[in-house]
Amino acid sequence: VYVIAGGVSGTVYAWEAASGQLVRTWHAHHKVVTCLGLTDDSSYLVTGGDDAVLSAWSIVDVVNKEDDSDLAQQHAVLEATCSWNDHSLPITSIHVGQGGVRGRIFSASLDRTARVFEIFSKQPLFTIACDTYLTAIVVDCEERRMFLGGGDGRISVFRLGSGATTAEASGSVVMEGHAQPVTSLLCAKQGTLLLSASEDGGIRAWDVQSNQCIQVTDTKGPVSAMLELRRPPPLLATPAEALLPMAPLRRYNNKRSGPDSLPISRCVCHGPARPAGVLGAKRARSASGEAA
Repeated sequence: VYVIAGGVSGTVYAWEAASGQLVRTWHAHHKVVTCLGLTDDSSYLVTGGDDAVLSAWSIVDVVNKEDDSDLAQQHAVLEATCSWNDHSLPITSIHVGQGGVRGRIFSASLDRTARVFEIFSKQPLFTIACDTYLTAIVVDCEERRMFLGGGDGRISVFRLGSGATTAEASGSVVMEGHAQPVTSLLCAKQGTLLLSASEDGGIRAWDVQSNQCIQVTDTKGPVSAMLELRRPPPLLATPAEALLPMAPLRRYNNKRSGPDSLPISRCVCHGPARPAGVLGAKRARSASGEAA
C-alpha cells in the first residue's frame, strides 16, 4: 500500500505506508496540485493542477525505484503517460471512471467547462459548458449520470450517452439548496444517493431519482472534502488497541530521518479496494501542512 500526496509547489510525493519511506517525488505541475485520483485497478494516478493541466501517471513508474539515494529521489524525473491541456483555467475536481486503462477521466474547471478524456486513446471525448465556474464533479457507478457542483451553489445533472461519449446538455436537471459554492460531491448506495458539501457548512443528501434533498446536516464551518470509508469485515471484530498505527511519513528517503513538515494540498491512498461511512472535512491547517 502506498500513500500519494500532491503539494502546493506542484510536486507529488509517494510513500510506502508500511515503513513510511519516501519512494518517489517528482514535479508533476507548475502550480498547486488541486486533485488526485486512481483508476479502479490502481494502475494509473491522475493529477490535476492550478496550471490547468490534467495528467495520467503509471503507478509502476511511480513505485519502481532505480536508485535508492536521497538525491536521486528528490530530483527524480517522471514522464506522464499522457497529459491534456484543454482547460484554460485551474482544474478544481476530477473523477476517474471504471475500466482501468480503458476508463474515462472526468474533470471540472474554473473555465466553466467539464471535460471527459480517455486514457487508452489519449483523446478528449466531449465537453460540457456551464453558466458558472465548476468546483466539483462526480459520476455514478454505472456512468449514466454526471453531477457538477458550481460556484453558485447549484448542482447540475447530465445524462451520459452510450459509452460516456456524449452528454445530453439540453436535458440537464438542477438541484438547488446550497448558498455558497459546492466543494465536494459523492455518490453512494450504487448511485441512488448523492451527497454534496459546500462552503456554507452544509452537507446535503439527495435522492437521485427524484432530485430532491432528503437530509441536511449543518457543520460549524466550511466543508472542503468528503470521503466514503469502507471498513473491511475483519476489522469489525478487531479491538482498537490491536490495530497498528501507520508509520510516520518521512520527507527524505532515509530511514534515520524523522517526520518533517511538507506543504500538502491533496492526498490519496494506493492499495486494494475495500468494501461504510462518510467523513466531511472542514478547512483547517494541520501539522503536516495545508490539507484539504
